[in-house]
Amino acid sequence: MVTPVPYFYGTNVYFVGDMVYVNGVPYVHASVFHAQAVELAARGAPQAPIHIVVNVEAAAAGTGTEAATVEQLQNEWMPMGTFAVLEDPEATETSIIIQLATNRLGQIAGNVFNMETDEVQPLYGAIDPETQRVAMRVEGRNEIVECGLWNLTQDTLTVLLHIDEHTTEERTFVRLSDPDEEELAP
Repeated sequence: MVTPVPYFYGTNVYFVGDMVYVNGVPYVHASVFHAQAVELAARGAPQAPIHIVVNVEAAAAGTGTEAATVEQLQNEWMPMGTFAVLEDPEATETSIIIQLATNRLGQIAGNVFNMETDEVQPLYGAIDPETQRVAMRVEGRNEIVECGLWNLTQDTLTVLLHIDEHTTEERTFVRLSDPDEEELAP
């Protein structure tokens, strides 16, 4: 079993000058931390489907034990949740809603809905399986949002918004309940 890795920005992940510290230990220069987030988000960028069978011998033999194709893994999405995005963690209203899903390859996909402009923008990103760090980018934008995979299982989480190489801000995601689940609740 994999041990969850929480990312609490400002507590166990923080900046001192141009250095990023993780659990009190110097990790990397802030520009490298930003570059890592950019690269991780790019791993989830939409691509043409890949048609590769992982276990060619089993597929050729028709034994039924062939592994899933990469294309199948890319197309099996599991919802991660719908979140209100708050600039201020004390805010009670927002105009930005984000929906996230992941596949078995660790890619992230979703949509950002701006209620003020009535616009929906796709987003993409990826999960680093080693660090459990998640990075996402709204299509057509330069900013990167990052958080920990474990944090996305929580009802409220702080994410880091990389505006550029030198500027980061925190945002709060608050999980929105599924209306279908509320109807089923006793």
